[in-house]
This record gives sequence, C-alpha cells and structure tokens, in this order.
Amino acid sequence: MREKRRGALKRRREFCDFACGLPALIFFAIFTYYPILYLLKISFTNWNLMKPTYQYVGLANYKWLTGNGWNKFLTSAGVTVLYTAGEVLITIIGGILLAVLFDCMNRMFKWMRAAIVIPKYVAVSSTAMIFLWLYNDRYGVFNYILSLFGGSGVNWLGQKNTALASLIAFGGWRTVGYAMLIYLSAMKGISEEYLEAAAIDGAGGLQKLRYIKIPLLAPTTLFLGVTTVVSSMKVF
Repeated sequence: MREKRRGALKRRREFCDFACGLPALIFFAIFTYYPILYLLKISFTNWNLMKPTYQYVGLANYKWLTGNGWNKFLTSAGVTVLYTAGEVLITIIGGILLAVLFDCMNRMFKWMRAAIVIPKYVAVSSTAMIFLWLYNDRYGVFNYILSLFGGSGVNWLGQKNTALASLIAFGGWRTVGYAMLIYLSAMKGISEEYLEAAAIDGAGGLQKLRYIKIPLLAPTTLFLGVTTVVSSMKVF
C-alpha cells in the first residue's frame, strides 16, 4: 500500500510539474514551432506572400537557390553582415557614450533616459512609419533640414549609396537606448575604490574611462554584442 501511495504521489507531482510548464509549451507551439512548420510548407510553393492563391512546386525553390539564386543569396548575406556590423557599432559605441553622459548628470535628467530607451519597446511597424516620413524624398524632415542649409533633396531609401546607411541608422536608433541602460547599470556596479585610486594617481576622466571603466565593462560589451548580432541577422 505504501508503495502504491508513493507511486501515486510521484505521478501527481510529475503531473503538477508538467501542468506548470504546459502554458509555456503551448506558447512556443503556437508562436514558434507552428510558424516554422508553416514556413517550411511555404518553401514548397510559388507563393509571393501577396496574392491569395499559390501552387505547390516541389523542390523548385531549392533548385533555384542552389543554382541561379546562389549569387543573390550571397549578396543578401553580405548586405546583412554589413547591416549587422553597422548596428553593432552604433549600439556599442553609442551606448557607452550615452551611459558616460548620463552617469555624470543628476536626477533631473532621468526623463531623457526614458526618452532614449522608449524606441526599443515601440513596435517596429510604428517606428518604421515614422522613419518613412522622415526619409521621404519629397516632403521628409531630413530633406527639409538639408534645404535650410542650401542642400538638395536625397532619396534616402531609393539610392544604393544611402539606403543601407539609412536602415542602419534606423536600427541603431532603436537599440542604442537599450545599450545605454545596460551600460549605465554596469557602471553603477563598478567599485568606487578603483576610481578613487586612479584619481589619487592623477588620472583624469578620459583615463578612468579608458583604463578602468571600459575594461571592466567587457562582459557587458560581449553580452550586447552577441544579442545585437543575433537580432540584427534576423533581417536577412
């Protein structure tokens, strides 16, 4: 009887453990695994994601990719690498500079931190519409500013030499505030003893930043670099 009770209790605990993880499994099944399977299904069709009808073409898309489409694939991969490199540079360098700036400011400027971080948590579709307006070659804000200084309008998203840079600027604008927040939190965790010892040795602000803060922020930089690369490569 005791063994039966123990077995029943064990099964009940296992069921409770499974029940606790079931919501997460359902979430991943709906929003991760199902889209992957559906994407695999689409790869065997000629659907262009615009028209309502499509036909199954078997392995035709994969044959094209390994044949005539291989050069286009490499071109897209190269553009993605350039985009990722640009976004990582803006995120890391801009994040450090903004963190240093706000680390020197008092509490009255907290609202500015929030204003810089907010773009990270605004839907991409919303911010993209704003930047389409800013980049517009006929009535965009950027071209209007250029006209005030006598410059001519630029087709920011329609020219090969400016389109990628414009997208990198958009991506960096969304991520630099998040990086600033992470760097600022890491800076607050640096022991004051290091900075006081450096001050006694005659180190200035830039020397403290270069020889103390930046080396101690290396784990934070690695974290931001990896996460930014992973998110940026998704725009392939």
